[in-house]
Amino acid sequence: MIRLQHSGNANGTIIATYTSYVDHRAEDPVFASTNEGRTFTRIATLAPGATSKNLCCTSLFELPRQIGALPAGTLLWAGAKNANARPMSLPVWRSEDHGHSWTLLSTAYTSPNQGGVWEPSFSVDASGQLICYFSDESDPAHSQLLARTVSTDGVHWGPKQQVVALPDHSARPGMAVVHRLPSGQYFMTYELCSTTGPDCPVHYRASADGSDWGNPATPGAEVVGPNGRIPEHTPKFTVTPDGRILLASLAYDNPDGSPAPGNGAVLLVNGSAGAGSWSVIPAPVSAPENNRKVGPCTNYSPALLPVGNNGNQVLEITTRDEAGICRAYYGTGASSQ
Repeated sequence: MIRLQHSGNANGTIIATYTSYVDHRAEDPVFASTNEGRTFTRIATLAPGATSKNLCCTSLFELPRQIGALPAGTLLWAGAKNANARPMSLPVWRSEDHGHSWTLLSTAYTSPNQGGVWEPSFSVDASGQLICYFSDESDPAHSQLLARTVSTDGVHWGPKQQVVALPDHSARPGMAVVHRLPSGQYFMTYELCSTTGPDCPVHYRASADGSDWGNPATPGAEVVGPNGRIPEHTPKFTVTPDGRILLASLAYDNPDGSPAPGNGAVLLVNGSAGAGSWSVIPAPVSAPENNRKVGPCTNYSPALLPVGNNGNQVLEITTRDEAGICRAYYGTGASSQ
């Protein structure tokens, strides 16, 4: 979910999407809201030729500046796509009419083997380079690592670069999200899972230029809430106009790994670029995962966006499993205590 900020008369429009499966074909319906997320209208359907179950982990991004021949305000969409047989790839589609029509632009990365590539997301660094971050299972030295590829035009992409690649083979950093804070600093969150345990605590890094994230072989700092409780799995965050970071995750756990009070029903908030303490506020949409069966539906990768007067509210879209049917819900709540 994004808000248009570089699209002229369309500025302020909220664009949202999710992945669905219709007649054995994966597709992303595209929705727009012009009233701060009170109602949404379907404006398009992105169907990138993937069969059912072969499209995952899609993302939206609005270019804040011109990249090659792509003007500011161009929308980019990317997802993790399987052919009927691997290798996997990360196709990139574009829209120059605020999400109403889409065309294939490029492929940001294709796996060199049968290893998966997942969860693409975009950022533009301080030098104007377009970066696609993704989770990479194709390196035999790592169960998974966080990688990126860089483009100056959105069409041609450079070689894969490591962003978080830990020496412990069992470590699985993934699901990177990057936003630029009002201070100009860049902030990244990601989950840090392991093949040896069920937990995936949320970690973060900061960068002055959106390119240098420090030593890839270090895990980064962990997000810790009150009483040592931690957000885990599929983190997403947004930034309010005054610089507060609002973080959503699939689960919220006690230090011993058991579900904490508010599991699936809270957001974490930090006003110091990740440093210091994180507080807890109610999530606009409650989606508890109390049975600890982490899967691709309930509260998986919730989307957040500041709305209202100077971001005093937050809009959330998340999903719930209802008798085996995954449904998306949205709601708005206060962005502070």
